Amino acid sequence: MRKNTFAKNLKNEFKWLLFVLPLILMILVISYYPIFYAFYGSFRRVPEMAEVFNSPFTGLDNYRFMLNDPRFGQATFITFALMGWSLVYIPLSFVIAYAINSFGKSRLQSVFRIAFFAPYVIPSVATLMIFQVFLQTSGGALNSLLSIIAGQEIAVGFLSDPNIARMGVSIISNYSSLPFGIIICMAGLQTIPQEILESAEMDGANTLQRLFHIVVPNMKGIFTFLLVMQVINGFQRITDLIIIGMGWPTGFPGGSLMSLMMLIYQQSFFRQGAIELNANFGVVYAMTISLFLMIMMVTLLNLFLTRKKSDG
Repeated sequence: MRKNTFAKNLKNEFKWLLFVLPLILMILVISYYPIFYAFYGSFRRVPEMAEVFNSPFTGLDNYRFMLNDPRFGQATFITFALMGWSLVYIPLSFVIAYAINSFGKSRLQSVFRIAFFAPYVIPSVATLMIFQVFLQTSGGALNSLLSIIAGQEIAVGFLSDPNIARMGVSIISNYSSLPFGIIICMAGLQTIPQEILESAEMDGANTLQRLFHIVVPNMKGIFTFLLVMQVINGFQRITDLIIIGMGWPTGFPGGSLMSLMMLIYQQSFFRQGAIELNANFGVVYAMTISLFLMIMMVTLLNLFLTRKKSDG
């Protein structure tokens, strides 16, 4: 009897497996095969991308070359710097969402919710082009406003000065991410039971006490989600940086925006310069695997620290 039941259950499970099997195969081909391909190629001297399996084995030589290349270290630093700047939107999102949520379930809250989320539907390229005009060194709206406030001509190169460009692109990044962060934070705020807040108020807790002792602890999961998503996006950042560089992966201005993704893209498809590296795509694969490991390690570290704090 037990054998018949087990066989019947196995047969039913196998039927469900057949439904998801195409999706599993698609994930393996699209997601995991490229990782294996890059990992395999990172230990070989690869003259052409399509010749990984026919290339000679070189051990860890590609990784040694990569670590000794100053461009890799510089690109890693720039990537982490840009990622750090891009996290500013998380506390801003929470503050704005908390203010909107304080209106309660009123029409005014809906108006503010739509108003803040509307910029998110604008294509990112259009937003970037608008900000390029807004942040222009000469005649830009921000510099004009600063000139009025200072009472003298201000011409800050937010996107053209190598020393300031990271802050300039971070203004764009945080603005683009802000609507998403507000909506997610509002969703988290509305899951907090009102009874807890009302009980705390009746016990004499003021607004700040309720905020820091009830609201913020209940928002840790939301903050973790936004942090992990932004960290992953920060490591993969390239599109807006290339547009600012007029379509070229040069890290304009002055290489100050040369992220890891841009360096990998440059050394993969733009073979001018750095001939030694470009003649061996194994180094590019080594960079790709290193980037993958960085994303995984930082994400796991964020999850570990957050879980440790919540358990404590």
